[in-house]
Amino acid sequence: MEVVRYPNTGDVIAVWLKCLISKALRTYNDKRFFDTCVYYKPGIELLLEVIGLVNVLLGSEMLGAVKGIDLNTGGYFDDTKRCVDEITLTKEERSKIFEGYTRRVFPRLDSRLKSLGM
Repeated sequence: MEVVRYPNTGDVIAVWLKCLISKALRTYNDKRFFDTCVYYKPGIELLLEVIGLVNVLLGSEMLGAVKGIDLNTGGYFDDTKRCVDEITLTKEERSKIFEGYTRRVFPRLDSRLKSLGM
C-alpha cells in the first residue's frame, strides 16, 4: 500500500484544509494520513471534521521543542496529546488516533511491537 503522509501540518491546517480537501480527496482517503501537529484544539477538531477519524494519527513534537506556553490553557503549545484528550471522543476512537492507525500505517512497527507483547 502506498501511503501519502503530510508531516507536521501545523497551523496552516485551518486555511488549506478548507481549500484542498474535497470529495475527490475523500475518494483516496485510505492512502492519506494527517497528523495532529496543529497545536490547538480548534484546529484538531477541524482536522477530524474534514478528514474524518480514520486518517488522523497522533503527531507531536518532542515536548519542549516549542517552548512557548499557551496563555489560554496554561499548557505547552507542542503538547498535542492534551488537545486530543480535550476533544469528545470515545475510548475506542482515542485509542485509534493514539495507536491503532499508526500500527496500520507502519506494519513493521506493529509486527515488532506484537513480538514484544505490546
